[in-house]
Amino acid sequence: GLWGFAFVAISPLVWCAATTKKPLRAALFAGLGSAPFWAFEHRWLIDVTLAGYPLVIVYLSLYAGLFVWIAARLRQRGGFWAKPAVWFVAAALIWSGLETLRGEVVFYGYPWFYVGHPLIDFLFVAQNASLIGAAGISMLTALVSSALVFASLDRRLWIPTLLTVGVLAFTLLGLGMILNEGAVDDESRFGWRRVNIAVIETNVPQNNKIRWTTDQKQLDFNRFVMLTRKAAEGSWDEQPDLIVWPETMFPGMTLDPDEIEIERSARLVFPDGTPTTIFHDELLALQREIGIPMLVGALGIEGLRIEIDDATGEVSIDQDALYNSVFLIIDGVVSEQRYDKIHLTPFGEVMPYISASDWLEKKLLNFGAQGMSFDLDAGDDTSALDVPIPPRPRFTDGREPGRKKRPEALRVATPICFEATMPGAMRRLVFDERSDRRADVIVQLSNDGWFGDWRGGREQHLQLCRWRAIELQTTVVRAVNTGISGKISRNGRKSKAAVANEQNPAEPSSGKVVFTYVIPFDGDTVFVQIGHWIPRFTLAFTALVLIVPMVPRGARRDRSTSVAVDSESEGPPNAHADPSVTPPARDPPLPTEPDPGGSA
Repeated sequence: GLWGFAFVAISPLVWCAATTKKPLRAALFAGLGSAPFWAFEHRWLIDVTLAGYPLVIVYLSLYAGLFVWIAARLRQRGGFWAKPAVWFVAAALIWSGLETLRGEVVFYGYPWFYVGHPLIDFLFVAQNASLIGAAGISMLTALVSSALVFASLDRRLWIPTLLTVGVLAFTLLGLGMILNEGAVDDESRFGWRRVNIAVIETNVPQNNKIRWTTDQKQLDFNRFVMLTRKAAEGSWDEQPDLIVWPETMFPGMTLDPDEIEIERSARLVFPDGTPTTIFHDELLALQREIGIPMLVGALGIEGLRIEIDDATGEVSIDQDALYNSVFLIIDGVVSEQRYDKIHLTPFGEVMPYISASDWLEKKLLNFGAQGMSFDLDAGDDTSALDVPIPPRPRFTDGREPGRKKRPEALRVATPICFEATMPGAMRRLVFDERSDRRADVIVQLSNDGWFGDWRGGREQHLQLCRWRAIELQTTVVRAVNTGISGKISRNGRKSKAAVANEQNPAEPSSGKVVFTYVIPFDGDTVFVQIGHWIPRFTLAFTALVLIVPMVPRGARRDRSTSVAVDSESEGPPNAHADPSVTPPARDPPLPTEPDPGGSA
C-alpha cells in the first residue's frame, strides 16, 4: 500500500552507479544490499525447498549488481553516454531492460516485483497500463527515481527536473482519469449482460496436496460438494451461471473421458474396495443435479497405460503426456473442450533447461525438493472455453420485460496460477494473432497453498492479476485455493469479496463460497495492438549499452603534432612549409649490442 515509495526505490542504486569509481566492487555491494529484500519476500520457500531458498536469493540479487555494473561502466565510457541527461535516461532504460530479462527471458520468466507494480494502488496512473503495459509503468517509475538522483547531484537542475517530472505526472494522471472513466462497469447500460459466477474457495493446505491420502481426499471432496450445493442454492441475484473449483482440486486421477474408461476397465480400487473412479462419478452426478456448468481444475492425461502384476498385484501407471488442465462439465458430461496450461511454472512444474535431462532433474529433486515432481507437459491450444449461459426470466411466467437477451455463451480464458502473471501468455489467451478478442472474461484457477501462512505472497499474486485486467481491459475472476478469490474489474479495482479475503489466512478444513458477476466487454487496448514493444525495446537497449564499453575508442589525434613528416627526407615536409621551422631532431638509434650494465 505504500506505493509512493516506488518512485525512490532504485534511487540508491542509480546514485551508486553515478558516483562509483569501481563498478565491480559497487556491483558486489549492491547485490549484497538487495539480498535481505529477496530473502524476506521469498521466505515461504523455506517450507517448500530449503535447499533452493538461498539459490533463489543469490540469483535475484544478481540483478541489482548487474544494473550498477552496466550503468557505471557506461558512464565511465565518457563522450555522448556520459552526458548527464543522456546517462540518467539510459539508467532507467537499463533497469527496465533487466526487469524484462528476469521477467520474460531467463528461466522462462519471473515477472514479479517490478519497481512499478505497487502503483496498482494509484489507479489514475495504473490505468495507463492499457496503453503501455505494466512494464511501461515500471519504466517510467524508474525514470522518476533516476531523475531525482540527477537533480540531487546538481542543485541547479532541481527546477528543470521537477518541471519535467510534473509534466509527466500531469500527463499520466490526465490519461489515467480518461481511461478509468471508460473502464468502469456501467450496470445501467450493460446490466442485462450480467453473468453470475460462484467460486469455491477450497482451502486445502499444500502439504495435503503433496501427500493427499485417500481418507483426506474423501473428506475434502465431501466438503467441496457441500460448498458447491451451497453456491447453487443462492438467491436470484446470486444464482450462479457458472461454478468454479480452483487449480487441481479434483482428487481423482483425471476427468478426461477416454482415460477414465481406461481407469475403469482396470478395476482399480482404494484399500476399502471403493473404485478409484468414485470422485469422477460423484462429481458428474453433482453437476447433473444442480444443472449449472462447472469449471474444475484437474490433471489432463493422454495415452494412459495401466499395468497390473498378476503375481504381486502391483499397479504401474504411465502416460504419454500429463497436463495441468481445466475441464468444463455441462449436463453431467465432461465437455470435449479443455484447457491445458501453456506456460509451466519455473521450478514449480518444470525445471528450466534442467528438465531436458531426467537424470539431472531427479538428482536435483532429491537434493532440494523431495516429494515434488516435474512431469507436466505444456499445452499449445490457447482457445477459450465456450460456457453456455441459459436465459434467466425475472418472473415465474418467463417474462423478462425491459431487459435484452443475455449472451448465449460466455467465452472464458482460464489461465492457471502463475500464467496470470505473464503478460505475453495472458495476451495470447484473450486475443488472437490479429488482436481480435477470443475471450470475454478471464477466470484464473490457482493454488496459493504454496505460500503457507504468508499473506504477502497471496496479495502480490492478486496485484499482478490486477495489472493484467487493465492491460487487456478484461474482467478477471479468481478461484484460488487458500488465496484471495473474487473479481477484478477491467479498471483494476478489487471486488469487496477479494478485499475481505485479504485478511483471512488459510485455515485447513474450512472453505467458503464467493459470489461475483461479470459483464462481458468487447474491445481491445493500445497495449494489445502494439504488443509488448516497450520491454523489447528496453531489453535491446540494455544489450546495446552492455556492448558499448567493450568497443575500443578510435585513437585520438593530437592536433599539435598532426603534420606528417617524411621519414626519408631531411628537408621541410612540403614546398610551402615555413623555412624557419626545423624538423625535430631524430632520436639516436637503439644500440645493437646489449648494454654491459644490463640496461639495454
